[in-house]
Amino acid sequence: MNKLLPILCFFMCTANIQSQQSDSYTTSLGNLIITPVLHGSLALELNDLTILVDPYGGSEKYQSFKKPEVILITDIHGDHLNQKTLDGIESTETEFIVPQHG
Repeated sequence: MNKLLPILCFFMCTANIQSQQSDSYTTSLGNLIITPVLHGSLALELNDLTILVDPYGGSEKYQSFKKPEVILITDIHGDHLNQKTLDGIESTETEFIVPQHG
């Protein structure tokens, strides 16, 4: 077990590091770029349209993207709906699609 401990520590320490490596897909509407940000958060960019999905983890993670036309929230839990992160994202005139609160 002592030999495995450094390896386990390495994987635990790097598991939360996410690169913003994008995938790009050609569609009939243009080039779709999908960028994972953190956990279930991602950005979708198609032509001049930017959609942020479940932004959380700090607004600084979203500063490299254009002002979103749409923010999609898929759940009410803090790792999907994070008010502190949302407060730091320019969202005037942004359409929000959110779960219905029961």
